[in-house]
Amino acid sequence: AELQLPKTGPLVFTTEASQILRSYIEQTFNIGMTRQTTTEFFSDLNRKIITDQGPLSSHIESLKQCLSLCDLVKFACFLPEGGAVKALANNVRTFIKQTRNTNKGAS
Repeated sequence: AELQLPKTGPLVFTTEASQILRSYIEQTFNIGMTRQTTTEFFSDLNRKIITDQGPLSSHIESLKQCLSLCDLVKFACFLPEGGAVKALANNVRTFIKQTRNTNKGAS
């Protein structure tokens, strides 16, 4: 099925997508990131991945692309084309689907 994007505009959509990703990662992987900048998050994540090749390790580049685009829109007033917004939505959805049951039962 074709992914239908909301008509909220790129700023609202990317802000919500970033918050969804950050909250999902925090809850699913027990990694505090909702109060970190994107740079701080990836710095911490890179240190954790060096010692633990966990499920996030295969998604680093996709996460960087998603969160970087969200930051550009939010902080640099960048207005992405529709294709970039659709790719962001697909990447977020794919990431969540692929990692949903990865940490099942973690405390």
